[in-house]
Amino acid sequence: MTNAKLKSVLLAGGIVAGTLGLGAPAFAACDNRDLRGEYLFTLVDARFEYPPGSTMLVLDFCDQQGTAVFDSAGGMTVTTTRRCGITGTVTESNALTYTVNPDCSFTVQDPRDPPDPVHGQIVDHGRMLLLDGTTRTDANKRLFHGVAAKR
Repeated sequence: MTNAKLKSVLLAGGIVAGTLGLGAPAFAACDNRDLRGEYLFTLVDARFEYPPGSTMLVLDFCDQQGTAVFDSAGGMTVTTTRRCGITGTVTESNALTYTVNPDCSFTVQDPRDPPDPVHGQIVDHGRMLLLDGTTRTDANKRLFHGVAAKR
């Protein structure tokens, strides 16, 4: 085989391998084990609330800070302090469940409140999380965006 033919075969083989993904770095899929440990979070929350003594819903803005502890098996505990303009300050702790998708996105579900999941994205190999409440389906519930960092 001549040098030119060898180069053509190698070039064609490289194009085919690149097209098929052969020899390319493997996609690092995520699963529930990628969320483990304690994360500190902060988020901004918009919700409709009934002001004290009123039967009319009013838009309320809140900020929340807290911790989320993931067990790497689909269970988590969230402790949060929410400060809102209308309803004041509330601290609560809840046991939730989560599912991680292969693309490193995840959903968090409150078993008491289906089907209103919270969406998130694992960032920087689990060091950070992006939180997005736009997947919630109840119009009176919150819409929020936030971030979390691993402690």
